[in-house]
Amino acid sequence: MARRVKYTFYWFNNVYVLNTAQPLWLRFAHLKLIQIPSLVFKMGGIPESKQNLSVSTTIKAFLTALNHQHMNYPAKLVSSVFVLFYLHNCQAAENALADLLPRIKPAIVAVGTIQPSRTPPEIFMGTGFVVGDGRSIITNAHVVAKELDVQHLEKFAIFFLQDHKVMMGQADLTATDDNHDLALLTLKGGQLPAMEIGDSNKVREGEVYAFTGYPIGMVLGVHPVTHKGMISAISPSAIPASNSKQLNVKMVKSLKTPFDVFQLDGTAYPGNSGSPLYDPTSGKVIGILDKVFVQGSKENAISNPSGITYAIPAVHIKKLLEVESQPESNQ
Repeated sequence: MARRVKYTFYWFNNVYVLNTAQPLWLRFAHLKLIQIPSLVFKMGGIPESKQNLSVSTTIKAFLTALNHQHMNYPAKLVSSVFVLFYLHNCQAAENALADLLPRIKPAIVAVGTIQPSRTPPEIFMGTGFVVGDGRSIITNAHVVAKELDVQHLEKFAIFFLQDHKVMMGQADLTATDDNHDLALLTLKGGQLPAMEIGDSNKVREGEVYAFTGYPIGMVLGVHPVTHKGMISAISPSAIPASNSKQLNVKMVKSLKTPFDVFQLDGTAYPGNSGSPLYDPTSGKVIGILDKVFVQGSKENAISNPSGITYAIPAVHIKKLLEVESQPESNQ
C-alpha cells in the first residue's frame, strides 16, 4: 500500500509561508533559492546536502519525484499541475516588461530647450517622464539648471514620439527640490500618457527594476532605450569625509539632510539623468535616475567618479507633487 502523500502539500505550505506577502503567482515566480523538505528531495533523488538549489533544479526534482514508487496518482496529478502552472508564470514574468513597454515609452520624454534663432534650435539636456494629469513632467533639477536666454526667446521644451513622428511641446519650470535634485515641468498644451508613482519604501536590495530614457541624448533619434538593473545597495546619499580637505559647500549641505538612495548594477549614461526607475511588471515608478547629484556627494573623495548608477527614491517625487498641488486644493 502506498504512503499517504501529505509531503507534497507540506512543500506547498512551505512556499506559502515563505511568500505570503506576494500575489499568488509571484510566490513561485520570484523564488531563486528555496529550501525543500528532505523527503521531497529523497523522492527526487537529490542528496540532502544539496537542498539549497536553483528553481530549475527544484523542478527537475519534482519531475523525478513523479515517478517515485511512493507517489500515488492524485499526488502525481497535483504535482504536474503545479509544475505546469509554475513554468507558465515564470514565462509570463519574463515577458512582462516586453508587454509593458508599449505603455511606458509614450510617457518618456527628452527634456531640453528650444530657441528659434539658434542652430540647431533644439538642445537636449536630459530625460523626463510624465506623471499625474498628463501635463506634469518629472526630471532632475540639474537637468533644467540652465539659465534661459529670455532675450532670444529660449524656452524649456520636451520632445517625444507620437505616431512615429518627433513632436515638441513647450513647458514651464513649475517647481524644484534642490535637496533631492528634482524638478517639475508643466506642459503648456495637450496631455501625454502618464506613469504611476509606486511605493519606494518597499524596495529591497536584490530586486530587479527597469529604467527607460535617452542614454546619449537624441544622437540616435528620439527613441527611448530600456535597461534593467538590480538594487545593489540602499545607502545614504552622502558619506562623511575622512578629512576636511574633502569638504565643500555641497558636501556639507548633503550631510545635514542625508537620505537613502538606490545603487544599481545597471549601466546608465549622462543622458539617462531623469529617467524613471520602475517595476518591470507593474510599471510603477519607484525612483528617478541621477548621474550627477548623488555622485557629487557620495563619491566626493574619488578624483574620478565611478560608473555606478544611482536613483533617488520616488517618495521624494510624491512629496514634490503634493507640495505643488496644495495651493490648488486650498482655493
